[in-house]
Amino acid sequence: MSSSGYITRITNSLMDLLMNRSPAARILLKDGATGCPETPEQNLLRRRIRIATVVMLLVKVALMIRNFVTYGAPPVIDYAIVVALIAATGWLYSPRNASLLALRTVETIIFLALSAHLGLVLNEDLKHSMQLHGKVARGVWFVAAIKDQIIATFGMMMIYGMFIPNRARRAALMVSLMAVVPAIVIFIAINQDSASRILDFRDEHFTGTGIFTSNLIAVVVGAACAVYGTAMMNRWRNRAIEAEELGQYQLGEKIGSGGMGDVYVAEHRLLKRLCAVKVIRADLSEDPVMLGRFEREVQATACLTHWNTVQVFDYGKTVEGTFFYVMEHLNGRNLRQVVTETGPMDEERVIFILKQVCNALREAAARGLVHRDIKPSNVFLAHAGERFDVVKLLDFGLVRPLGTMGDADLSGANQIKGSPRYMCPEQAQGQTPDVRGDLYSLGATAYFLLSGRPPFDLQNSLKLVIAHATEQPPTFAEIGASVSPELETIVMRCLEKQPDDRFQTPDEILTALEEISGSTPWSWKRAETWWKQKLPEVTGETLTLAHDSTSVKHESLDETVIDTQLD
Repeated sequence: MSSSGYITRITNSLMDLLMNRSPAARILLKDGATGCPETPEQNLLRRRIRIATVVMLLVKVALMIRNFVTYGAPPVIDYAIVVALIAATGWLYSPRNASLLALRTVETIIFLALSAHLGLVLNEDLKHSMQLHGKVARGVWFVAAIKDQIIATFGMMMIYGMFIPNRARRAALMVSLMAVVPAIVIFIAINQDSASRILDFRDEHFTGTGIFTSNLIAVVVGAACAVYGTAMMNRWRNRAIEAEELGQYQLGEKIGSGGMGDVYVAEHRLLKRLCAVKVIRADLSEDPVMLGRFEREVQATACLTHWNTVQVFDYGKTVEGTFFYVMEHLNGRNLRQVVTETGPMDEERVIFILKQVCNALREAAARGLVHRDIKPSNVFLAHAGERFDVVKLLDFGLVRPLGTMGDADLSGANQIKGSPRYMCPEQAQGQTPDVRGDLYSLGATAYFLLSGRPPFDLQNSLKLVIAHATEQPPTFAEIGASVSPELETIVMRCLEKQPDDRFQTPDEILTALEEISGSTPWSWKRAETWWKQKLPEVTGETLTLAHDSTSVKHESLDETVIDTQLD
């Protein structure tokens, strides 16, 4: 991501914080692989560290402005700290996933480094107090410096306790390290020879060791509150997850991530049945546009009953307002994964798969629904019912009823919805496609299965959109792929620019595919043999799933929302 992208995200973060709004409305085109999926704990930790970092950045900037007005230009280290906090915020907003170790390391560095900086500032203030003329001036400066340090340390401990999810033991360790810094600095200062004048002033104007005991009590109270608050919030969070968020479903590992939500493997507590739970992303939970799309996706999927469409079992909302729905668990690979791992497919197998996708689209079209996001990563080859190559059509996040007037209520301004590599010309031109748009995308998917590449193999999303709208894809011969004339004719007809020149219904494609002769048809037996030879781990009990496009690595252009103002 460019530096301007980081600056934009940091600016948006500051505005979100000041205006108390959710950052849900921004949907950006990702520009790289995401690495291994983040667990819910990692995602929560990332967001909390990000909030804490922004808060401390704001405080630091405010203090620098105050010091500039009062004392003149701040020291260079203050500018370095601001730059470091901005860099940390940018990294925490990065689309790349981060390991738990990396997040905890950043958290530790931020808080302990700021604590050490406060210690250095206190040390300089105490040295300055000892150089002042007059007993009263030295004593007042000395006491004020210590008080400022205690207040700053107390504030940091409160920020840590409020924002950072942690276990009590680790929280106690971190808070203790923050608390010990002022103690060490003060101990060194009062044991210097030049500090005797300060101590004389203290003994003359304060009873006993009141100034030190009161500061010690403040630090201890702050540390205890931070640790207790961390422990209580951790306990409440665990209770919420167990009692509310999951309901009857025990979530397991995160197995997919898409534009609207994350997918987890889960088990029904009573039925003991494996399923997949899709939960809307936390940063989108307050966005009415995304909530509308999420609800429309589950309602559209639930009304479809064909066995080649992923089945929905349940839908609900937690007490905290988080939407989720439950669908069947699938064991296998999506088409993009299969081609990436094993290469282009045989014609017979492609025909076998296309027929099943057409059957799923046939039901959707009969119910007046357009998918609008047909692509290899949204077509899943499952091992189900002791059969292999069972097609499951996934991700109805962009589905819309035929004949509706626009999509303004569920769209952003200047946005084209779809996946750049596989979108139909109507979508590329900002128009509303009908079922013939799905058939274009199906043709683009078939092109990928037969050749191992999409019809337009470009690396710029805007150029891809333009190509779909204006250019003819190369023939299979031109890219060195061997495909029979009958099947090539079907694929190229699907890829016609004008909807009237394509197949008009899924039934027309089914009829054309049935008329292809000359080769041995793909069968369930051949599919089983292929899986056992090529991907034997799927034939056992290994559970693999990729419900959404972004769960497939290295497909940075396989997104569902494009800003038409991109350069």
